[in-house]
Amino acid sequence: MYYLLWHDDAKKTPIADKIAAAIAAFSDRFKVRPALVLVNAGEVVELPGIKVEIGASVLPGDFWLGPVEGVWL
Repeated sequence: MYYLLWHDDAKKTPIADKIAAAIAAFSDRFKVRPALVLVNAGEVVELPGIKVEIGASVLPGDFWLGPVEGVWL
């Protein structure tokens, strides 16, 4: 399994753009799109084809991306 932690704390960048950048980095590195993105509470957005969930331990500005839905070690 492979995972990516992406950090972007730019205040003026929309959350959807931050997640899009994280997805692009994940896809470039692992040659597959992630199936799940964990975000900080209050930062939830909906994206087609990717499940976005709130992670209790995710810090503001962090995004955890993984290839398999619901599998986090």
